[in-house]
Amino acid sequence: MINWVNIAVLIPFLILIGVICLVVGFWHDFKDLTVIQKTGIILCVIGYIVPVVLNQVVRIFHGKLQV
Repeated sequence: MINWVNIAVLIPFLILIGVICLVVGFWHDFKDLTVIQKTGIILCVIGYIVPVVLNQVVRIFHGKLQV
C-alpha cells in the first residue's frame, strides 16, 4: 500500500526545490536555460502533475471497488 502521507509531504518539497533551482538558474544566467533551470522546471511540473494523476487513479480504483 502506498503511504499517502509521504507522497503529500514529498510533493511540496519537489515544487520548492524546483522553484529554488529556477531562481538560482535565472540569477546565474538570463540568456538561455541552464541545466539547473531545466531541472527546476521538471521538478515543478512533476510536483504539480503527480497529485492530479494520483487523484484520478485513486478515483478510478475507488469507483471500481464500489461497483
